[in-house]
Amino acid sequence: MIDKANVFLALDVDCKDAALKLSKKWSPYIKGFKVGPRLGFQLSNDEWQILSEQGELFLDYKFFDIPSTVLSSVKRAFNLGSSFCTVHALNGEVCLKELSLLEKELNKLRPFRILAVTLLTSFDQTTNKLPLVSMSSEGVVKSLSDAVVTSGLEGIVCSATEASFIKESHPNLFLVCPGIRFTGDETSDQKRVVTPKKAFQNGADFLVMGRSLINIKDPKDVLKEISL
Repeated sequence: MIDKANVFLALDVDCKDAALKLSKKWSPYIKGFKVGPRLGFQLSNDEWQILSEQGELFLDYKFFDIPSTVLSSVKRAFNLGSSFCTVHALNGEVCLKELSLLEKELNKLRPFRILAVTLLTSFDQTTNKLPLVSMSSEGVVKSLSDAVVTSGLEGIVCSATEASFIKESHPNLFLVCPGIRFTGDETSDQKRVVTPKKAFQNGADFLVMGRSLINIKDPKDVLKEISL
């Protein structure tokens, strides 16, 4: 039996039939699938159910709104069958603390994690700086991860370039890291990118990979490269 890799395949494609074929193809080899608005707006409830049965479902809508709206959105993500969903860490102390309480309540029904997004991997310190913020990328991520821990939540989304110092400060945080590429892959709009091996070495618990996996014909060809 194949040990599934701690990887979410990012189903960031425009054709839902192609996405469902990809999920079926990769289901024996990885633990889950990430769905954002690009695909999610097209899916029926039955199709959400299919995805949740093929692996752990990661709903990545990065909810950012007033607390009542964010909490209602997270409940909806849970009801769709997701095991993970994202909110922005910038939602603030009040919202994050309420999310922590909601996460505990939902976990009485089944395992579920709320992941707070720190800084998108498309930002860096040169070509795409974060507006209105004078801190470095590391400074932003550290400040937001500290706020997440204070709120009681235990999962964040961050670049693997920051994973090592976050784990040093907060060893119990569950880190999901996007911006993962194989050596030689195009980075496209991603700036802070890391190889799968390096990401796990830095302390990532789960990786998010899209373009680097979608066009691979046989998943077994890269299984060693994306496994711990």
